[in-house]
Amino acid sequence: MPEPDRKADRTIAYALGASERNGPTGVYWAIGEKNFTRIPAFTSSVDAAIIAVEAVGPIRSLGVTVGRGSTHRAILNDGEYCEGSTPAIALCIAALKQLSTRSEE
Repeated sequence: MPEPDRKADRTIAYALGASERNGPTGVYWAIGEKNFTRIPAFTSSVDAAIIAVEAVGPIRSLGVTVGRGSTHRAILNDGEYCEGSTPAIALCIAALKQLSTRSEE
């Protein structure tokens, strides 16, 4: 698994509406309905990228193409294909584009 880009992970979290909160056991991050002790590694983990996908709202369909080289593709609903250097990054780009499309409506 590639190393996460923690700065990009934080940027993605904020774009998804994440907020840092104080709880009885310390600081945690709220993203949608989920809470995390640290920001998920969106840029390196497909599981974390799925959290980003789920945070943007109803997803009717999702596709990921894992390329042989450094180009991977993802698509959500009827959106456009998005390319990234890892499947996780492609999913994050697709999620952020979905979010952008919704905010323009």
